[in-house]
Amino acid sequence: MATYYADRYRSAFTMVFSLEWMAAVAAGMGLMANGSGWAAAGLWGRIELAVILAILGLTIWGKRGRFHERRIDYRPLAEQVRHLTFL
Repeated sequence: MATYYADRYRSAFTMVFSLEWMAAVAAGMGLMANGSGWAAAGLWGRIELAVILAILGLTIWGKRGRFHERRIDYRPLAEQVRHLTFL
């Protein structure tokens, strides 16, 4: 269980940081597209908003799932069970 929750936490953590740079790129593209018309800037703005909402959704999902806390709780138990094979 410790490995399962650690993988869930790491996956969400990696996804959030991957989405963060995508939001930054969308914001930059929106600024560059601002001179070419409102339609292009609006599209990049909507993309940026969607990415930010995805980040927010992943963060809320991780908080509700308590993946990090559960991983920390299961880790000592996993270590104790691992030592039982030698005892």
